[in-house]
Amino acid sequence: MRRTITQAVALAAMLTGTQVLADGSTDMCLDMSGTDEDQCACAEETLAGTLAAEDYDLYTKIGTLYIANMAAGQEMADAWDAGLELVANEHGLGTSDLRSRMNDAGKAHREAIDACG
Repeated sequence: MRRTITQAVALAAMLTGTQVLADGSTDMCLDMSGTDEDQCACAEETLAGTLAAEDYDLYTKIGTLYIANMAAGQEMADAWDAGLELVANEHGLGTSDLRSRMNDAGKAHREAIDACG
């Protein structure tokens, strides 16, 4: 139920351009099979302390868009790429550079999820 509500909020915010209330990294964690809220809260705290503040912010923005894109029916890779491209454009960043940074952030996130499991 939490995922559905969060996805709806993220999608509505994306479509209307309003501030997104969802937390992309937590929602991506909850979207994974076998995770729960406690594990994801732990991973979120770990990730926030691991990544540089800018990378954490970008990762959570892309994650929020990714979850919304998935809820709208996009496949995983397409959903991530669309979010990444939008955030790169909004922040004046190169897509390739941002992709590399977010790959590192994703690896750190998976490690945090595993460590908190």
